[in-house]
Amino acid sequence: MPMSSNLSAAAIAGDYMLVSETGIERMQLLGQVPGSAFLIGGSRRTENGTSGPTPYELLSASLAACTAMTIRVYADRKKFPLERVQVAVAYKRGSWDQGSLEGRDRYDRVLFLSGPLDDEQRGRILLMADQCPVGKTLGRGADIATTLSPVGNQNGSPAATEYLNDLEAVAAIEDPWVGPP
Repeated sequence: MPMSSNLSAAAIAGDYMLVSETGIERMQLLGQVPGSAFLIGGSRRTENGTSGPTPYELLSASLAACTAMTIRVYADRKKFPLERVQVAVAYKRGSWDQGSLEGRDRYDRVLFLSGPLDDEQRGRILLMADQCPVGKTLGRGADIATTLSPVGNQNGSPAATEYLNDLEAVAAIEDPWVGPP
């Protein structure tokens, strides 16, 4: 079976996140993953922005969520007294010069850690934040392959990714920068 047919079948079977136009307002999309649906974008401008997060906001949210989850899994595994983690991410796009992008895009990430952590634990958590799978993907870039489905209108439900497996792999990383706990 050709590659595009395999990808199309996978998309229909639910191996992808599915994004569809809602038809309610211009640029408003519905994102679907197993057990969840959410609005993306939209054209209505209000005090709170659009009817859903923009694609860049979703990238920032993905990085923040992955970082928080990575930290939580790591802190629990090491039995650190981390009571709460919050992560703020701001996206800054590289500058445009004569129609082409100059410089790399940047994500600024701030960790807010609550609990009686000592300086060594805080430092180890800071280093571990850079191990989050989404951060690694954004940092190195990714190839994007696009195909056109030979099948028309389908309502397949997308399946979950291997993201939780990636988090567990990160949690199993031994600290190369410190001795045993």
